[in-house]
Amino acid sequence: MYQNQKYDLKFHYRRALELSVILSLSIVILVMMIYKKFEVDINVRAVDVITIEVADIPRTRIIKPVIKPVKPTVPVESPHIDQAAPMHIDFQDDGGLDRIDPPPPPPPANELPVSRWVVEVVPTLIGGQQAIIDFITSHNLFPEVASKLGVSGIALIGFTVSTTGVPEDIHIMQEIPVDLGFGIAGMNVMRAMKFTPGIQQDKPVRVEMQQSIRFTAQSR
Repeated sequence: MYQNQKYDLKFHYRRALELSVILSLSIVILVMMIYKKFEVDINVRAVDVITIEVADIPRTRIIKPVIKPVKPTVPVESPHIDQAAPMHIDFQDDGGLDRIDPPPPPPPANELPVSRWVVEVVPTLIGGQQAIIDFITSHNLFPEVASKLGVSGIALIGFTVSTTGVPEDIHIMQEIPVDLGFGIAGMNVMRAMKFTPGIQQDKPVRVEMQQSIRFTAQSR
């Protein structure tokens, strides 16, 4: 049976599909052409914006100023200035300078004190340690404050034995405990002591010494 293409749906469907494909391709090509043109314009404008112009700057040279040395000034005597008359000072009052006693001469080399560690014959305490104990007891030299507190102590006294055996330059080297009077009591003891003089090269010499004194409190 013959069918008229004017009323054939399959024929119209095929023609519609072909037209739609052609129309779609045409739209795609048109869009791509428009996008390509737009992209080229953006790139050109971007290049125009980031263009940097470099100017040729001439090279400069730093010139240091030359400093001229300052000429020293030379004093010139002026003929209009009168010369000052010489000044004379008369010391009528010496302020008693002649009445001041001169300092004592230094001791001779043989009178300088010798350490007890190098002297040939060391000075010896006459009566020994018992002389110190007896003197403290007989003169009641135990410190009063320490005695009331019942505290014992030790005093280390330094001094110099003279050529006649008398202690000189007596001073406190150490006291334990401090500020209870043991040092002062020890100095009073050593002032009353007597020594045999030290001997160096068969001659009496001054000798530096030290003595430890123990104060023992009586038990109650």
